[in-house]
Amino acid sequence: MSAIKQIIFLTLLLIAVMVGCVYTYINQYEIQTDTTITATSQEETKNTEEIEEKVTKEITENEEVITKIEEKANEKIEKNIEETKEIETPKEKEVKEKKIIEKKKEEPVLSEKIPQEQKIEELSKKIQPKKIQNNKTQEEIDNILSKEKIFFKRLGTDITEKSYKVVQDIANILLKNPNVKVEIGGHTDAKGADDVNEWVSLQRAKSVRKELIKLGVSKDRVTAKGYGETKPLVPNDKNGYSFENRRVEFKIIEE
Repeated sequence: MSAIKQIIFLTLLLIAVMVGCVYTYINQYEIQTDTTITATSQEETKNTEEIEEKVTKEITENEEVITKIEEKANEKIEKNIEETKEIETPKEKEVKEKKIIEKKKEEPVLSEKIPQEQKIEELSKKIQPKKIQNNKTQEEIDNILSKEKIFFKRLGTDITEKSYKVVQDIANILLKNPNVKVEIGGHTDAKGADDVNEWVSLQRAKSVRKELIKLGVSKDRVTAKGYGETKPLVPNDKNGYSFENRRVEFKIIEE
């Protein structure tokens, strides 16, 4: 082969090699480009989906917030409406005042109330003398007992003959005041057991009551009660004796 033919052959071979290299390079670049585009497209799609999901979530949350705000606003509006209903309008207030004025006109004037007040005052005056009379009755009984005590038989509960006169004087006072009711209270000193002293004091009070009834005093007007040693007038001695504490008292309990 001549030299010229060899040069031409080599040149063509070189061109073929170059064309092959260029073709190979272009194919690789297209593949990489497609891969990059595909990856980019997938990533963009993923990002888009995430964004859409976030947006949807935020919209949902905002809708819930808006709903709550609307509910609170509606409640406040309803409350204001109710309060407004309760507030009296000037016209309603005027009507109410007129009714009050008319009601006052219908009520009796002071001059009409005076008779009732006079009745109360007169009633008070009627009651007052009775109280004074009761006090006087109590004083009369106390005055008798301050001079003469009611004595009882030794180791017994019956009154002595000497004490009949005292009981009779008290009966006369009660017969003069038929509306008065009295309590006869029996008392002892501290000598002896408490329950025994209480029993003795009650029996002595009952003996006095019995004599008053015999003398004409209604049994409904006199009651008997035994206090034993619970209400001493003076301190008992070291042995529990006391002449002053062994006594019978009369107390007006009702008119």
